[in-house]
Amino acid sequence: MKSAKYVILIIITFSHISAALEILGCSSSREAWKCEIGKDCICLISGNCTNGTLLVYQEDIRSLVCAPQIIEGVARIDLELCDATYYKNLKVIADCDEGFSEEKSISLIAPRIETTSTTTSIEISRPRVSTTTIGCGLKGQYCGVGRAPCCEGLTCCPDYVCRESCESEGLKIDVWLIVIGAISVLIVVGILFFVGSIL
Repeated sequence: MKSAKYVILIIITFSHISAALEILGCSSSREAWKCEIGKDCICLISGNCTNGTLLVYQEDIRSLVCAPQIIEGVARIDLELCDATYYKNLKVIADCDEGFSEEKSISLIAPRIETTSTTTSIEISRPRVSTTTIGCGLKGQYCGVGRAPCCEGLTCCPDYVCRESCESEGLKIDVWLIVIGAISVLIVVGILFFVGSIL
C-alpha cells in the first residue's frame, strides 16, 4: 500500500517535466555520461533553471544520494562528498522552479592510474666514526681488562700493575721474602737456644 503511494507520488512529481529543461551531459572526462571517481562530475543543463538542484540518486528518487545546486546551467557532483564512490551507475534529474528534466543515467568508472617513470637518487652518507682517546696507565697504576693500557716504556705485570719491568719488581719481593724468612729462623733458633740454656 505504501509502495503504491510512492509510485503515485513519483508519477505526479515527474509529470511536470519541462520540455525546455534538459541535461545535455555529465562527465568528468571526455567520455559522455561517464564520471571518474575522484574527480568532479560536471553536468551541463540547458534551458531556464531558477533555484535549480540536480537530484542524484541510485534507483529511484527515494534513494537520493545528493543534490548539488545548478548554477548558470552547471552542476558539479563531488562523488566522494556524496559518498557515491561505490555505486556503478547513478541517475540524475534537474529540478528547477520551471520544472523537471528527463532522467539521465551516469556510469561511474574507476580512477585512471597514470604511470610515470621517476628517477630516484639515493644519497648514501658515510657513518661518522668517533674516536675516544684512552689515556695510559702510569707507573704503579692498575692495568689490564677494562682499564687503560700502560704508558710507553711500562709493562702490565701479572699483578695488573704498570711497572718498568715485571722481573725486577719480582726479584725485590723475593729478596724481602728471603730476609724475612732468615730473620724468622734466627728468632726461632735464638728462642730454642735460650730455652735450652735455662733448662
